[in-house]
Amino acid sequence: EIGLRADARVTVIAASSPERAREVAEPANAEVLTDWREAVARPDVDAVMVCSRNALHVPQVEAALQAGKHVSVDYPLALALADAE
Repeated sequence: EIGLRADARVTVIAASSPERAREVAEPANAEVLTDWREAVARPDVDAVMVCSRNALHVPQVEAALQAGKHVSVDYPLALALADAE
């Protein structure tokens, strides 16, 4: 279950596994994508939650920030301090 504010909605779930994405997206009535880049590029996406493998955090967070999105990321932000900075 995704805990959200009452006035928020999940627009899209992007995951490399379409089956897993559907499990999460279905209760939220969200669209499923298999490429996170598509989700980040969408104008109807205001915020991005990065819940991928740790090694993907930096490129995904950077892309989301460059696209002007609000970003929340699972711990750790990066695998090296220099990447986090």
